[in-house]
Amino acid sequence: MIQPLRPILHVAALCLVAVAAAAADGVTGAPADALPSSGAGRGFFFSFETADEDHDFDGQPDDWSRRKGTGFPAWIRMHIAAGIAADGAESLRVEANGGPAILYSPPLAIDPLHDYAFEGAIRTVGLHNDAALFSLSFLDEKRRRVQRFLTPAVSGTHAEWQRLRLASVEPDQSVRFVVIGCHLVERSVGDIGGEAWFDAVRLTRLPRLRYAGGLERRYVPASRPVEIAIEVSGLAALATGPDEISVAHRLEMELLGRDGAVVETHEFPLDTAAATVEAGEAGLRPQTIVWKLPPHAPDYYRTRARLVQNDSVMLEEESSLVIMEPTDASETGAFGWTVGDTPHEVSHDEMASIALEAGVHWLKYPLWRTVGDGSSNRSDAIIEMFERLSARNVTPVGVLIEPPLPLRRKFADDWKGVAEVLSLPPAVWSSSIDAVAARYASVVQHWQLGGDADVSFTTLNEPEPV
Repeated sequence: MIQPLRPILHVAALCLVAVAAAAADGVTGAPADALPSSGAGRGFFFSFETADEDHDFDGQPDDWSRRKGTGFPAWIRMHIAAGIAADGAESLRVEANGGPAILYSPPLAIDPLHDYAFEGAIRTVGLHNDAALFSLSFLDEKRRRVQRFLTPAVSGTHAEWQRLRLASVEPDQSVRFVVIGCHLVERSVGDIGGEAWFDAVRLTRLPRLRYAGGLERRYVPASRPVEIAIEVSGLAALATGPDEISVAHRLEMELLGRDGAVVETHEFPLDTAAATVEAGEAGLRPQTIVWKLPPHAPDYYRTRARLVQNDSVMLEEESSLVIMEPTDASETGAFGWTVGDTPHEVSHDEMASIALEAGVHWLKYPLWRTVGDGSSNRSDAIIEMFERLSARNVTPVGVLIEPPLPLRRKFADDWKGVAEVLSLPPAVWSSSIDAVAARYASVVQHWQLGGDADVSFTTLNEPEPV
């Protein structure tokens, strides 16, 4: 049996609130339903106009390439056509005819110190099994794909153009190029008939605002001064030309209390011109601004950073901050944490440090999907975290809360809980549980079926013997 986890001590509770908040922390950038104005940055725009983008008049945009080979039939027509357009008078037209089709832009040179916003327009008519979408493929200096992002897909019949957006995409540090793809994709059987149009493709370069220094800057002993570090990069996207109105940029910082009231504020002027000083291959230099504050009373706080151009907020980021008294470690205890989905910006090493600092003795962690996601590095990091915790008298508890995706897809989106899986014959689920148990057997001796809020077992009939 797993020992129940009682409410966490006050200091540990503050830390847990901050960990949960960290999962949602991040640059808000442009809202999900809007992109910055054209003045926000520089980038690329394709409107598929023959006069501008098809100088050899072959019906294909210059330097774009079509995917060929097995599974991509050459008879599907994909060409610039007049009459239907979201911008100008022409667009890229694809005629569905029993297979997929993709047209790729040439590699476009970018750098990893900017974020990028994407927008494109798609219109479809008569697509039942096929759908149209855009992709962004980020490549390293050897033109190898490092990252890929897809817009939502458009199918059916639409009288109006559908605007598809990726509001703020952060490339990996190894990225040097991006390729835009226009896709007609199919299900098991492709459409014979139907059309899709692509137009008004825009990739905008944006500045970037990030908290620096990891979580160690977010958990501060009450006796120490508080330092909040912000890294700003890509300000060259805001540089003005000789005929443009000059603008001023600044970083606004706020420290907010538990109730949301502003406790401290400060402004830092930013030198946009200094951002263009050459610094290696990228030709840009990020600026790190450190806001130093005196010691504050133990409590949970929020910090807010805004990149402001004149009086307009361009980017905003929030983070959590816990100021706490040190805890005295003891060998045993009944206090612990339940971790939900792993916060994307909280490393396993940081998670272990926070748990040890907070003085918890139990850590319930979701493990089922970690074996089926194909990432051995992730499970290795979890094992190292558990070993570090166990050495300091923190007991890991493996939670079987979310099955691997192939198993999860067998159930509806509104499924009731893990009991639905275990109500099936063992042949369906036992292999995945065996795999996760074997992977973590050396570090996990306590297991829990379902999450803390999973009540599906209350209606489960007598389980079938394994």
